[in-house]
Amino acid sequence: MYMNLKKVGNYLLIGCLFFSTPVGMVVAETVQNENFTEEVREEMGGDLKSIREGVNEILSNQQCLYFTKYHNLGDKGEEVLKIQIFLASQGLLSGVYTGYYGIETKNAVEKFQTKYADEILTPWDITSPTGYWYKTTRNKANEILGCNEGEVTLDNGQKIN
Repeated sequence: MYMNLKKVGNYLLIGCLFFSTPVGMVVAETVQNENFTEEVREEMGGDLKSIREGVNEILSNQQCLYFTKYHNLGDKGEEVLKIQIFLASQGLLSGVYTGYYGIETKNAVEKFQTKYADEILTPWDITSPTGYWYKTTRNKANEILGCNEGEVTLDNGQKIN
């Protein structure tokens, strides 16, 4: 199912750059190399029009990478792949995106939780990151991507927006 995951990730990143989505704005800020688009185009072996069409097909009606589940070490699947691409767009994860929530993904989630500690950790009355992709972590990621979840009720009864 996961053809070449790095290529899928690159398709998504290119899509974010070419399609004015909230994700695209986030990713665009992280791309420092002016040859990035050309290098990825060469790797994908196609012209920009065909790459755009491929990205359109992959994103199929998605305005952003909206996260809907909770994840932890050992999980795998399409949403974990989306999490990895998101974390890479934040400069917190590098390498190949595998769709497997391993130690590297957990460490990147911990960095994300630390970066946004007031919004992710404080509502739980904790100060150390957990590495779990749970309610406040997912909510913050969705917020960054322009996908507001609305009010979220935490296990401790606290409500966040």
